Parts: sequence; structure tokens; C-alpha cells
Amino acid sequence: MEMAFAKYQNLEQKMLENLKINGIKHRSKASGGLWLGSLIGFSAVLTLLKESNSYSEICLVTGLAGFGLLVSCLCLYIRLCIGKSAIKDFQAIYFLPAIVTSVLYLLIANKGLLTSLIWGLSVGSLGTWGVVQLMWYCPGCFTIGEATIVTHGNILFLLSVATNIPLRYHLPPIHNDDIVTVILQITLMIYWTICLLFCIFVITLQTLSGIQATTSIRKYFHVLAVLVYIPGLLFEPTLLYLGSGVIMGIFLLLELSRILKISPLGDILQKGFVIFVDEKDTLISLTPLYLLCGLSFPLWMPTSNVSLFVLLSGVLTVGIGDTAASFVGSKWGKHKWPGLEKSLEGTLGCVTSQLGTISVLVYMRYINDRWLLLRSIPSVIAISFIETKTDQIDNLVLPLLMYVCLII
Repeated sequence: MEMAFAKYQNLEQKMLENLKINGIKHRSKASGGLWLGSLIGFSAVLTLLKESNSYSEICLVTGLAGFGLLVSCLCLYIRLCIGKSAIKDFQAIYFLPAIVTSVLYLLIANKGLLTSLIWGLSVGSLGTWGVVQLMWYCPGCFTIGEATIVTHGNILFLLSVATNIPLRYHLPPIHNDDIVTVILQITLMIYWTICLLFCIFVITLQTLSGIQATTSIRKYFHVLAVLVYIPGLLFEPTLLYLGSGVIMGIFLLLELSRILKISPLGDILQKGFVIFVDEKDTLISLTPLYLLCGLSFPLWMPTSNVSLFVLLSGVLTVGIGDTAASFVGSKWGKHKWPGLEKSLEGTLGCVTSQLGTISVLVYMRYINDRWLLLRSIPSVIAISFIETKTDQIDNLVLPLLMYVCLII
């Protein structure tokens, strides 16, 4: 085990050195996070396999792309390990994932030769060369693993759009003819609006004070996110699906306005960024975007065959577990893990808060799958330990890991 870990570290160090030689800046004070690279592809493949009875078009397209993304991750890492020049240039090895993906689309999805080639080349090139370009144009914002996750996630999104628009595929419609459902939706919209107004009030108050926000203050947004997502997942997942996509679009527009200093919001957003910036954020305010993606990722995956438990992957890990770990650790964390700043008490809070939430949902009969419930216990414990040890972005990593653990 120690020998394997040593080889992994040597491999990671070689990649980091090659990036540095090529002028590509890696996120400081963080390891390469190579183990993250396959998570998006693996999640897409598992989602496809979960739909064992019938495949929707979008599920089939993204699931097959998942296989291509796994090959892309492997080819990218091989390229980053060998040679020390022209990493930013397109390499011959990047054609391998393109070929694999094209063949899958041609033989399994019956997409036709031209469509299969175009989509295969898109997945193969963006899934490899695109990762390097992202790190080049956003210096210091990503580790290798984080950049791979972000790029691969965008690839699946673009493929979903390309499949959705011509087929007019959509989630089951909201039952507008059902008066009870309409009332529930209106109640949820009012409730979410109140949460949004409270969030704006907190941000404005903190910005006007000019005091740098602490980690504990930033975790209040995790709590608000939980208050938004749990009712939505329990009662109106379709409406939450729509809302999360709209909010992601708004987030991106606001971030673009801040970076480009577009008036009248650019300067105001920059002041808020300075106050609330996380030590892991540099050029781009990625932490809130990662939080939204982490909470929404299970909901965004193209499948109708997953339980509420799986949909709660992000809420449990970053909304509840990570928040509890931060709160308990800052208040009562006296016993530190060897060589780490995080405490044993914080990890214990992370585990117990998630198991406690699961127990409440079981008691209220929202969760009835006993086998999944039993599997969740070691998953929660393992992922809580990963939260303690990893130097990667929690909001991005933990929901993906929990999703994989629960959907297998």
C-alpha cells in the first residue's frame, strides 16, 4: 500500500513539474487531486447502468460519453507524465478517447457515422486538451483533478443540450391541473424567495461592515442551501431542477459582470467578492458555483430511476456534513488529526449530523430502502474521513463521491 501511494505521489509530482515548465499555474497549497479526474465519467456510466429497464435518449448519450471521459482522463494523465514541452498543443494520444466515444455512439446509440465522429471528437478533444486550456486561461484556480471535473461536467451539459433541443426531451411536466400541486409550488416559491432575500440581506450587511467573512459565516450559506433543497427534493424535484438551472445561469452572469467590471453591478460584486472570498478562490469565485453544482449534481443527472436518498447526496455531504464539521470543529475541536488542522470532534460532527438526518428521513418514511440505508453508513463514515484529509474543493468532491457510493 505504501509503495502504491509513493508511486502515486511521484506521478503527481511529475505532472505538476511539467505544468510548471509549460507556464501553467496550479492552484497553490493543494495536491494534484488526480483521483478526482474519473468521477464525472464514472458517475455518468453508473447512471446509464442504473437505467437498466429503459434508456432515455439523453441518458444513453451522456452515459456513453462517460466511457469516453474515463478514457480521456487516462490519456490526459499519460500525456502530462511524459515529455516536458508543448503540453498546451493538441496531442495524437487525444484521438484515442475520440475513437472510443465515436465507436460507442455508432454501434450502441446508432447515431450515424458523421454525428458519431463529431460528438466523439468533441468529447475526446475537450475532455483532454480542454482541461489544459482551462488551467492555462484561469491560472491558479484549479488543481488537475478539479479542472478535469469542471471540464467533463461541462461536456456532459453540452451533450445534454444538444440532445434535448432536437428531441424536445423534458422532465415529467408539472401537474398544473392539480390544485394541491399548484398550491404547494406557490408555497415553495414564496419560501425560496424569503430565503433569497435573507441571503441578500446577510451579504449586504457583511459587505457594508467591511469585515472579512470567516469560514463559519460562509457556512451559513450551506445552511440556507439545505433549507432550500430539502423541501424541493421532498415535494417538487422538477421545480427544483428548473430553479437550480436558472440560478446557475444567473450566477454565471453575475460572475462575468464582476470579472469584466460591467456597471452597475461590477464594482458592487467585486466588493462582495473581497469580503467573502475563500482562500481557495483567486481569479474566479468558484466556491459558490461549486456549492450549487454539488447540491444539484444528482438532480441534473439524466435518470428517473434513482431514489430520494441518491438525490440527497449533495445535501448530506456539503450542506449538512461539511457545515457540521466546520461548526463543531471551530467550537469544540480540541483534538487535531495528526499533521492536519481539522479536528476529531469536527469529523465526528460530520458523521453524526448526516446519520442523524438520514434517521429523521427514515422515521418520517421518506426513505424506505433498507439496503441503501445500510450502505449509507460506511459511505458517510468514509466520505467524512475524506473531507478531513483532502485539500481539494469539498463542495465539488464530496457530493460526487457520495453519489457514486449510493448509486452503485
